[in-house]
Amino acid sequence: MVDMETLQEKNNKYAKYHRNDSWGVFVAFTIMSPLLFSYGYEFFYWFQGEIIEVPHPSFVLVGV
Repeated sequence: MVDMETLQEKNNKYAKYHRNDSWGVFVAFTIMSPLLFSYGYEFFYWFQGEIIEVPHPSFVLVGV
């Protein structure tokens, strides 16, 4: 029984660590998504042959 309790404690620690890691990825994506969308917007219009003025990526990151 002691082994099962030890294993359960290890699983709980791992689950807590994994949950924190998942939140870190979510926060990083949330912060970076405006930058990625601005690059996608610029690429879309460049591919169509139009030249548009988009904000500099540093302005996008500061705005976030």
